[in-house]
Parts: sequence; C-alpha cells; structure tokens
Amino acid sequence: MFIAQYILENYVMLFELGGLLMVVSLSVHITEKMKKATRLIVAMIFFESISFHLERLAQALPTYNFWRPFLTSWIYTIYPLILICLMTITVMRNIRRKKLIILIIPEIVSIPLYFTSQWTHLVCYYSDDNRYIAGPLYRWPYFIFVFYSFVFVFYNIQYFKGFSAKERFLPMYIILFPLCGVIYYMIFREGRDYSGLFSSALLVYYIFIYIHMAKIDPLTGLLNRQSYYKDIKVKEKEITAIVSIDMNNLKYLNDNFGHKAGDMALKVISAIFKEIVFYKGSVYRIGGDEFVILYFRVDEETVKKDISKMREKIESAKYRCAFGYTMIEKNMNIDEAAAIADKMMYINKAEMKANKIPQ
Repeated sequence: MFIAQYILENYVMLFELGGLLMVVSLSVHITEKMKKATRLIVAMIFFESISFHLERLAQALPTYNFWRPFLTSWIYTIYPLILICLMTITVMRNIRRKKLIILIIPEIVSIPLYFTSQWTHLVCYYSDDNRYIAGPLYRWPYFIFVFYSFVFVFYNIQYFKGFSAKERFLPMYIILFPLCGVIYYMIFREGRDYSGLFSSALLVYYIFIYIHMAKIDPLTGLLNRQSYYKDIKVKEKEITAIVSIDMNNLKYLNDNFGHKAGDMALKVISAIFKEIVFYKGSVYRIGGDEFVILYFRVDEETVKKDISKMREKIESAKYRCAFGYTMIEKNMNIDEAAAIADKMMYINKAEMKANKIPQ
C-alpha cells in the first residue's frame, strides 16, 4: 500500500529522475566524475522523498516513536548535501580543498545539532503523544538551506562571468525558483516535500550543463571551435577586435616529453588567456595549438595591453606564443578580419624565428 501510494504521489519526480539517469548514461560531453556526482544527487533526492513519506506515516502514530526524530534529522541533513553535491558538478571543481572544507563547516556543525535535538530541544523535538514542538533554533535548517543556495548562486556567477548573459541567468533561474518555493513553505509552515523541486531543478540544470559542456574544449576549459563559428555570427555587431594566437613548439613538447607535458602547457597558457581577457571577450581553442580571442566593445589600446600581459605571463611560464590582431572597422567582414589577424600572427612567428627567440 505504501509503495503504491508513494509511486502515485511522486510519479512525475520518479519519471524525471529515471529519465535523467538514462540521459547521464548516454552523455558524451560529461566527465565520469560529473556523472558520478549526478547519480549520487539522484540517489539522495530519491531517498529523501522516501524518508519524507515514512516520516509522514510516523506522524500518524499515537505515541512517540524513535524513527520520527531520526527521519526529521535525516531530511534536514540531506537538503544542503544535495546542494553541495550539485555545486561539485561544475562550479566547485577548481576550488581548493581548504576552501571547500570551510564551506561545508556549517553543514558539519548542523548534523549533530539535528540528531541530538530530541534531547537538547534546540531545533525541534516530539512529545510523548507524538506532537512536534519547535525549539529556539527551529528555523536553523531553513537558514542553512538558504545559505547554501546563495553559495550556489555566488559560485555560478563566478564560474559563468566570462560567458553570455543567458548562461549567467539560467543557473540563477534554476536555483531561485525552487528557493522561492522553499521560502513559501517556510513562511506558511506547510510540511511539503522538496524532492519534486529538487528533481525538476536538477533535470533542468543537468540539461543546461550538458549543452554548456558541448561548447567547451574538455582539455583547456576554453570555448571550442563550434562556439567560435556560432559567436562570430550571433555576436558579430559586438566584436571590435580579433586576436589570433599560435603556441610555439607544442609538437616538440609532445615528442620529447610526452603528451602530458603538451597538455599541461596548453592548460597553463589557456588559464593565462582567461585571466587576462576576463569579461572583455571570449577565448576559443580552434585547433591543437591555435587560439582565437574575440573582444567585445574594447579599444585598440586595451587589446595591445592584454597581448603584452599575456606574452609576459606565458614567457614567465617558459612557453612561447605568436600573436596577431586586427581591429574591426566599419563594413569589415569578420572572416576578412580573422584572415588579417592570422597573417599578423604568422608575421610575428617569423620575426621570433628570425630573431632566434626561443621557440
């Protein structure tokens, strides 16, 4: 009876979670680490929903039962854990371990608080006749959930700040609408299950991440060749400069020190490109050692300064790159501008070779 009622009440959520698991298994743009994190989140949402329904059954008992405070504590614990795991899919991958530990301290502190509350009466407890009694910290679980929601929003803003406004907005939409639902339940004290909100948000977020990752070069984290071709059409009116870049001696590194050395070099210089360009433009890896930067609404002086900074940092890392750029003039075709930038880059490459600058 319980199983049938559970399936009927959670049919949409179960359909979403099952479909997401199948999509994950077929994904080619998502790393295995991200797939494992997604499966873990699906499992937590599923077990949270079961726990909620079991806790609701425990509410109907005439006397206090140990399982009710245990299930309540587990539900309070799992909501922030779902958000933390959701963040690890993308936005927290590059966060240092120490910082990550600091971020999860509120959750670590909260867990014993929940599971001992039946005796300490701090968050909530149940009387002998099985009545819920709020403690002085009864809103603490909601506060922790809201805290991690804002952490999620903050790191998404940081992660997507170099991308389009739509890509920055969608993660906000995915978290803010479920958060509004949670706040509504909190204000009106409605004992609703949040698993449906979580499953829908996770499904939309995963689809978004899948589409986003299809635009990203998996090695460097830069936008890929397909994104470049799309952006020169969609953002043509915003582009004010094109920079063509070619890394020197990638083949030499691969042949003499192995592909790991070559991959490390590509990662290092790509990180430098992203750091210098930041929000002023977009950086693309369009070939093995070929890169392009599209600048939006910046002047020539800014482009020159950025190239100088990139060259200096790359040389400090013991690598070399040739640069060429062109400013987009009125009525200039993007393909024509890209060809000019390429020509300037090859001139720079020849000058480096002629001047016997280490390649």
